[in-house]
Amino acid sequence: MASPASVVFALGAIGTLIYAVSGSGGGVDTIYNGPADKAYSVLAQLPSYPATEHNLIGRDQPEVTADVIDGPDQSVTWRYRVRGKEFGKLVASVKPIDANQSKVDVVFEDLPFDPGTDKVLQIVELAALRRVVNKVTHEQVLAAMEERPVDKKTIQNARLLLSLSPQADFASAYAIVDAEEKERLGK
Repeated sequence: MASPASVVFALGAIGTLIYAVSGSGGGVDTIYNGPADKAYSVLAQLPSYPATEHNLIGRDQPEVTADVIDGPDQSVTWRYRVRGKEFGKLVASVKPIDANQSKVDVVFEDLPFDPGTDKVLQIVELAALRRVVNKVTHEQVLAAMEERPVDKKTIQNARLLLSLSPQADFASAYAIVDAEEKERLGK
């Protein structure tokens, strides 16, 4: 049996991890050392998820996808879907500071989501998925603007949130739906 001190330590560590990876919908600004047109060009060429990754939120989570769309006024938007239904978007907007620097504002927005009759989507917890795609895409944008490789540790830490939230795991949701279906069929 764990001592009270070790339990308190573990809870504190989990709380710190959740705080570190959860993020908010608020914007993140970064400065790009170059003109706004060049910053926008770099953003517009980014893929839907970092090229070093298997997919957006993890190897075993292929259900979440994104499209990258050029927007008005030198902005790029990532629109996220789960099983074909949109659930969030991230917009990176470029504004010139002067001829040699640009400000890039990155904002994530939850979109209204209706799971409809999809039993898996009724079970899956979208809050954790939203935080992960937010963090992963933020890191991709920041890395591009800072002209550095994507920090794999940042992405791994963001994905840890899914392991702390089993309701965000599609395998668990499928297992629940399958069990309910087997029970309904009397198997």
